[in-house]
Amino acid sequence: MPSDRADPAIWRSAQDRALARYVQRELYAYSPSVRARLDAARLGPRGITGRASLARLPAVAFDRLGPAADLVLRPDEDAIRRFGEPALAWRVRWARLLNRPRRANRELLDPIYKPVHWHLDDGLPVASSVEDLDRLAEHGRRWLEQAGLGPYDTLVGILPPGPNLAFWQLTLGCREGGLSALHVPPVPEAAEVESWGPTVLAGRPADLLALLEAARAQRRSFAGLHTLLTVGQVLSSEDKARLVEASGRPDLAVVAAWAPRGARALWSECRGGHAFHTWPDAEVVEVVNTAGQPVVRGEGELVWTALGWKGTALVRVETGVRGALEDGRCPRCQRTTPRLRVVPPSPVIAAPRARRTRAPAKKASVARSRGT
Repeated sequence: MPSDRADPAIWRSAQDRALARYVQRELYAYSPSVRARLDAARLGPRGITGRASLARLPAVAFDRLGPAADLVLRPDEDAIRRFGEPALAWRVRWARLLNRPRRANRELLDPIYKPVHWHLDDGLPVASSVEDLDRLAEHGRRWLEQAGLGPYDTLVGILPPGPNLAFWQLTLGCREGGLSALHVPPVPEAAEVESWGPTVLAGRPADLLALLEAARAQRRSFAGLHTLLTVGQVLSSEDKARLVEASGRPDLAVVAAWAPRGARALWSECRGGHAFHTWPDAEVVEVVNTAGQPVVRGEGELVWTALGWKGTALVRVETGVRGALEDGRCPRCQRTTPRLRVVPPSPVIAAPRARRTRAPAKKASVARSRGT
């Protein structure tokens, strides 16, 4: 794939080629559920030649994807011989002739296709192979790079640990990018976080706000803190302002990362940006109207398709999220990967409670009698 600063036309051409190959050699070959959908739409293995023809395949709602096991690519010898890469088919056939099928599985198929890791996406188990985990780590590294972080930063992550995409992309991304990172459950004591000396805090917006407000109330100083990575929600400008205010640092950068359910890697803003950079080497993001047809310019529902993933492979999944895609060079970071502007939400961080004034004793007793 091209670099993230290549001309957008080069990106589109490369993505079309990669999509056509992926559908023919991976999805149609090794996913019976996708094969059935392609055949029902009279597309077959070669009917998808790029983004334009992808719209001929009807989208499916996330809640109707079916059993998780049916969504995992499962190459067997027959499917490889009939539909797979010719080079792979030849190597598998040669291993059979030499009576070494187990060795072929271990060396040729397992590192690429065998599910070794699972996370939950809104209750759906999503499988990753070793190759998929390597891709997720690289997307995590690029996420941190877009946020302006480097190997000399110290990150404290307060995301809930466990089988969720955000935790693993952050953890693997820190390792891939060489960041010093400490991952703890939310919400740690402010005094402990101060002793760790973070330059970056990463977590859910409400958890970060709780930590910052506790630190300010206790007069704790996160002296080197320069960045907040918020994860899992689309933030409004009011949300970001609230976090900056709670930190007491007007120059603090708030960089959001988020993706709808079904996506295999979180999208991220760049530092100072206000749109999510997508991953055109790992996904196809479409904006469609109510009839399911692509919207060239303007807002519509987001439909997501995997590109190159080898564990769970989701194709044309309706996200239920509305947004608009932007091409061209990002005015902040100069990257040319497509950017997504999601319909601005209402603030996701609860507004601070108004301070209660002391009421006269008589009125207070009346209020108590009413159960307030």
